[in-house]
Amino acid sequence: MRITTTPLGSRDRPTWMTTTLEVAGGILVWELDSTEPTLHLWNLDDATWLWRIVGEQRHVDTVASLASSTHTDADVADTDELELLCRLAWGHWLRRWWPTSVADGIDALSGVVLDLEVALLTEDCEAYFDADSFDGDAYAVLAGRDDEEIDSLATHYRAEVRELHRRWLLRDAGVAIDDALEAARSEIAADYALAAGPSSRAAPSGGIARGRASLAWETVPANVFDAAEDTVSWSVDAAPDVVADVRVALLPGRSAAEVNVELSLPDPPMHARATLSRAGSVRIPLPLSAAQAWSADWSTMECVVGAPSRPDARYLRDQVRALIRRRIDGSDATPPLFVAEQLAADSDY
Repeated sequence: MRITTTPLGSRDRPTWMTTTLEVAGGILVWELDSTEPTLHLWNLDDATWLWRIVGEQRHVDTVASLASSTHTDADVADTDELELLCRLAWGHWLRRWWPTSVADGIDALSGVVLDLEVALLTEDCEAYFDADSFDGDAYAVLAGRDDEEIDSLATHYRAEVRELHRRWLLRDAGVAIDDALEAARSEIAADYALAAGPSSRAAPSGGIARGRASLAWETVPANVFDAAEDTVSWSVDAAPDVVADVRVALLPGRSAAEVNVELSLPDPPMHARATLSRAGSVRIPLPLSAAQAWSADWSTMECVVGAPSRPDARYLRDQVRALIRRRIDGSDATPPLFVAEQLAADSDY
């Protein structure tokens, strides 16, 4: 394992191509396709947990080495401990970057199931956190979940989900488990159904030109937009005024945030900007005459929602989707699937 005191800084790959976990004194970073992390330390004195992974003597050696160098390598003495941290980092990645898509057929993860498992893992890893660790608060993971939503898991059809709920009830001493479970089960069980919703990939109708674009995942809010490619559609009309209609595919039941939309042409030079509506669409007046609109080469139109993607972003996003599909079909389970991923795999059949 590489250990360095150099700042994390900018990375060659997008943030969604790595998993990270902030611990006391630093941050662990894994490439998405690797189980070997790099530890970036900003305060070695706070990393009192390091011996748990590299052993006591190597911890002492690391402190001595980093006194005169910015980096060192250490063998991992306890792979189970490191795998636990890797799993927690993957859980945080799932919460932020799982590429839910109606168009691609990748179902959403159960947010409450995932959050509960990540919260439990956070408590399992409490020795690696201090009061300032961003990823060290189990209750912060569940901040958006109320007791009713969590207690509904007591009657879930999957035993693994019910076990997560049982473990959460056990987290505090003195909780009356049997009473709590009986109260939860006495509630009327809700019918579960996946509302896939209609795909909104179709381009706006009409116009003298139309095209598509893709979202840069890291520049838009998570779990709002369909994560497939070419989910941004635009069309231009010039009767009587020149306007562009832009539409972005949303996930079922979601409303768009106030995301910037920018349109540009090199010839004739044109730039226009607006803000996406909650419905995921916007009409933008373009500073062109009708004659200019009819003669323009619209194949050079740039439509950016959020911020521009890097040149290789589509290829990298395809890699992520391929990884997710391998996990869903069971051919890649490193780290082992979270219960929420297992539920997604169930619905894939």
